[in-house]
Amino acid sequence: MNTLANLAALCAFVAIAPAQTNTNEKAPTATHALAFDKDTEVSVSFAAFTTAGGGWLRQLNDKGAGGTQARKYYNEQYITSYLKGSLKLSKDTQLGGNALSAGSYKLTFRIDEDLVWHLVLLSDKDQEICAIAMNTERDDKHAASRLSITPIAAAEGKQGNLRVHFGPLRADVPFVVGKPATATPAKQPEAAGTKKD
Repeated sequence: MNTLANLAALCAFVAIAPAQTNTNEKAPTATHALAFDKDTEVSVSFAAFTTAGGGWLRQLNDKGAGGTQARKYYNEQYITSYLKGSLKLSKDTQLGGNALSAGSYKLTFRIDEDLVWHLVLLSDKDQEICAIAMNTERDDKHAASRLSITPIAAAEGKQGNLRVHFGPLRADVPFVVGKPATATPAKQPEAAGTKKD
């Protein structure tokens, strides 16, 4: 019975995915840049991926066997084709506790079995550089129809956040330009279903 249940759940997820496939094959590319001065810039470019009404997000958040299958399919197949972008840093930068050299990185996302989303950076040869666990908040009243990633400056200094808005989920990934890596933020990542007060 478990095998049949897993198969049924996976089929249900795959049935949802094609509904967004045609849209995401032609998803518009968005580019957002933040320049602190003429030599210091953080720029992100990405496919403005649609959530197709959020049905597949519910599948990914399923804690049962069906959710496990859905996450496996999503992480290993779907994101490699559609949910991707790039991050360009004009100077060495600390991003989410990870020291990154100036340069360009491929960007994507991953959800783990604890339902924590990760911002994943890759080299130009697709070698994983880091996977940053994001502290997501859920806000169903202000869900975004497409993925948005925007570098936001802090009140002072060459620092800020990459603000990620994906369906009902929001997260801020902190960055500091020119600062060596320190310990990761004290706040522990929360599951994607955590609702905002």
